[in-house]
Amino acid sequence: MIVKIAAWLYIINAALSLSSLTLGPFAMGGSRGNLAILLMAGLSGAIGVGLLQQKSWARWLALGSSFLGWTLGALLLIVVIGWLLVAGGMAQAFGLLSSGGVMGFVVAFVLFFLVVWVVGVIINFKLFFYLCSQDGCDEFGVPYGSAGSVAASAGAWIGIFILNGMMSGGGSLAGLAARSLAESDDSADRERRQREQVAQWREQEARDRRMQREEEVRQRQEEQLARAAEVEAAAIQAEATAPLVQNVTALTGDYRIDALLSGYQVSQSTVTYSFYEDDVFHGAYGGTETVSEVSEGVKTNVRAIMAMYSALINVTFVEVTETANTVGVIRVMRSTAPGYAYAYYPASTSMFSVTSDVHLNPSYDRLGDTNGFQNPAGEHGYLSLIHEIGHAIGLKHPHDGSPNLPSAEDNHTSTVMSYQFLGESPGTPMGYDTMALHYMYGARPQRGGNDTYRLERPDVDQYSVGGQLYINPSLTTKQVIWDSGGYNVLDLSAFTAASGGYRVDLRPLGWISANVNYFTTYLKGGVVVGPGVTVPEGGVRDAFVTCPAGQHLLGGGLAFQDNVTNSIIATTPSLTVPNRWDVRALNHGPGTSALFAWALCLQA
Repeated sequence: MIVKIAAWLYIINAALSLSSLTLGPFAMGGSRGNLAILLMAGLSGAIGVGLLQQKSWARWLALGSSFLGWTLGALLLIVVIGWLLVAGGMAQAFGLLSSGGVMGFVVAFVLFFLVVWVVGVIINFKLFFYLCSQDGCDEFGVPYGSAGSVAASAGAWIGIFILNGMMSGGGSLAGLAARSLAESDDSADRERRQREQVAQWREQEARDRRMQREEEVRQRQEEQLARAAEVEAAAIQAEATAPLVQNVTALTGDYRIDALLSGYQVSQSTVTYSFYEDDVFHGAYGGTETVSEVSEGVKTNVRAIMAMYSALINVTFVEVTETANTVGVIRVMRSTAPGYAYAYYPASTSMFSVTSDVHLNPSYDRLGDTNGFQNPAGEHGYLSLIHEIGHAIGLKHPHDGSPNLPSAEDNHTSTVMSYQFLGESPGTPMGYDTMALHYMYGARPQRGGNDTYRLERPDVDQYSVGGQLYINPSLTTKQVIWDSGGYNVLDLSAFTAASGGYRVDLRPLGWISANVNYFTTYLKGGVVVGPGVTVPEGGVRDAFVTCPAGQHLLGGGLAFQDNVTNSIIATTPSLTVPNRWDVRALNHGPGTSALFAWALCLQA
């Protein structure tokens, strides 16, 4: 009986092996891996048929197979059960099993697998000792007591397993190598796909914006009907409280500001924000979207960005916990409506309207690729949170409506509200954003004393003030310097010699970067001097310029702007130290601002 049971198990195993050839996840070894599966399936099927026909060769192969099956199987089973007992996993597993649900199903499946494992060990044990017995030898017509045949059969099986592993593993390694080479050759194709994806995002956000405008119209109509039905006392009480929003109608005449004004702004000096609470609202929402709570990673990023906006403008953003009666003026939530993300302008006074709500597609509430909203500064997902919160407080796209930014200035070096994703993603609002926000809300005084801004690394995208990094991105990014006054100094002493040199423009809205990251109309990475920020005399006195190894410094220079006549003054230093000139040696006098520093290096 045990021989027939084992025979049919061999045949079933062969059938399962053959079926795996048609299942993609099990056929990862390429043609060589498939050949290994075919050989093992054929051998298993042959043993099963041979046992049913009482062939001596089938008994010989089954001896080694059953011996390895019960010895190694029992050993591994003891190790697994011992580990579960020692680690407390057994008690936890039974706890999950009793709780039901998905995890209970998984635990039940694992326990079923262990039971099958035990049954397999028992069947192999009984088959082995039967085949070694007098009755087993008589059934297959072989001499009794040939112990050497067990060792030979086991050795043969070990050799078969090694050969099978080499065949299937070799195929997998070859496939991996081929895929690696293919991936190294398709960088251009990835860039093309990325451009196509950006185009799709633009189309999707345009559709989302149309839906947003339609929802705003519907919301305003509903609010007008509701206000018409309010009693006079409620109207008087509402009038006595400060409104949450006010229209911004006057343009400034400065296209850099006007191109970002939506026509709406929040008017309170303290504005609350909150995160949609699943435990409070259970999916209920005043708009048409299906919404839910964002992750803790997104909440952390939003809090940092709100603090960043608070440091720029005379508005303090305060987080509140949502209740059934109270939510923030700005609400952040996941939503299935946008293809990626959108936000409503501050266009209503009603607390539970969609005004200033930020909607994020749940598929991107993640880390990983650059689009995830949990990513740090320097990734597109983090930039998108800055962008959508910009909408929530009244900024528009520079290409929407009129006026617009010129195409050469419509990019992320000028404003985070742009759709032109040129260079690395900004980690703060940029120069034009700061100008528009200062016009709308007023500039918050910040670092009004005599401050030294130290550029910290060759990408010139990270600075510290008083030893404290403003933001600390691990990735290359762009950011703005906002300083409301004082005698400010830019410390370039951490710069290393660079063959392309550096661009140092210390005028308001000037760009500071390595030349390799400067592309005329945008920066790949670097720092932008904020509007109205001045770096007066001595702006780069603490820096020196050297040439790379193998090159000699022929000469250099520094350009200054006369703050009275607005003329440019150029100065050429002498080489006080071989192969290095020190910007500190230049005395360009009071009333001037440093603009550019350069060095001329020749190959030795």
